[in-house]
Amino acid sequence: MKKIVLLPIFVTVFLSCQTKTQKTNANLSIVQSETKSVIQPIKGIEIKPEIYFVDASKKSTIDLPTGSKVEFPANAFVDQNGNPIQGKVKIKWNEFHTLTDILLSGIPMKYDTAGVKEDLVSGGMFSISAEQNNNDVQLAKGKSAKVDIASINDTPCMNFYQLDEKSGKWDYQTTKVAEKTETSVDPIEEKKDDYTIFDVSLKTDQFPELANKTIVGWKTIQPISKKDKRKVYRNNNQCSLTKANDGKNYNLNLVSNSDLLTVLVEPYFLEDALKNTSKIDKEIQKDYKKLLAYQDKMEKRQTKRSISIKGFGTYNWDICHQADRIQIVAQVEIENGMDLKYASIFLLTPEDNCIVKYGTEDLNQFSYNPTKKNCLIAIMPDNSVYSCTRNEFNEVKKARDKFKFKLINSGVTLKEGNDLTECLKDLI
Repeated sequence: MKKIVLLPIFVTVFLSCQTKTQKTNANLSIVQSETKSVIQPIKGIEIKPEIYFVDASKKSTIDLPTGSKVEFPANAFVDQNGNPIQGKVKIKWNEFHTLTDILLSGIPMKYDTAGVKEDLVSGGMFSISAEQNNNDVQLAKGKSAKVDIASINDTPCMNFYQLDEKSGKWDYQTTKVAEKTETSVDPIEEKKDDYTIFDVSLKTDQFPELANKTIVGWKTIQPISKKDKRKVYRNNNQCSLTKANDGKNYNLNLVSNSDLLTVLVEPYFLEDALKNTSKIDKEIQKDYKKLLAYQDKMEKRQTKRSISIKGFGTYNWDICHQADRIQIVAQVEIENGMDLKYASIFLLTPEDNCIVKYGTEDLNQFSYNPTKKNCLIAIMPDNSVYSCTRNEFNEVKKARDKFKFKLINSGVTLKEGNDLTECLKDLI
């Protein structure tokens, strides 16, 4: 049993946009809480902000793993009373690009212009705040932060908006053309194993201390070369075990073509394997996230959108996308009599890179593109996912002006953002 870390490479569907246009299960835990913000993330799997520290008195730059960048001038920060701040300032940063990002963020994506509500196509959203000693920090008058977003949306010209987090209104700021960039990425450093676990059959009858022990492998005390690893695996039936001179460990001996290879090992017991399982899982998840960030930066971030902001908050590069959509009155019925008011409902249109969130009050103005593949899902308070069938939208076209969607349990309960990405690939 060799220690090998396999990082699954998924083809992630990046859907960073939105287009224009009873009973409650007893197992669900509904928590009602008051909030001052319209931003309502999916409970339990919120995208946590990245944390950085800058020196308030110095010019500073934060280089983000996505290829984005934030720059602050010297003496940029003041407290809530407008007094200059010295020392370290904590910066909280969130960046949203993909369908999963936007859905989990809970950020509303409607833009109201002259009484007409439109859906926004995102070219990169971000949320930024600052604090010192748990007190909010603001940008000083006359100071601004420069933000370069490495966007996965290559639409050249987009509008820039700031969200009023109390009202949910997006305030238009300006319009700018993006810059094309040549992505330069340092390769991921190959991870070196500190040890190898050999899954080879060795006789242990001569060692009383190993009696009644369940041995699942033999762990090397020191790293060994790939060449020596291959020798052991190719000739494992010629391996034998002897006691090492230290009286504690063992020698795994291999005689091959008159050459003797001796590897210092220790028994790897079943209880050791079980104990290390959670640790290895965490390492795999950590490496996987690094891999995703690398792929994202390498393949997707080839457009830079630059802006100077005079305050902290939530911002969005967007356009109001127009497409041929049919409007109907929609009804939604969730399996097992689930109460609709507890569900977060989303319409997904991958070909248009579109995600639209619907509240119960919006369903009478439900609209979709009949020429594209669509899917309707509901995320319940326990993070279980319900969805319509893939062919249900064929029936919608026949219904014309009214349709009842029946959402059934997908069998998926979200525990992290990657679960949602994988789930959507199966549903659409």
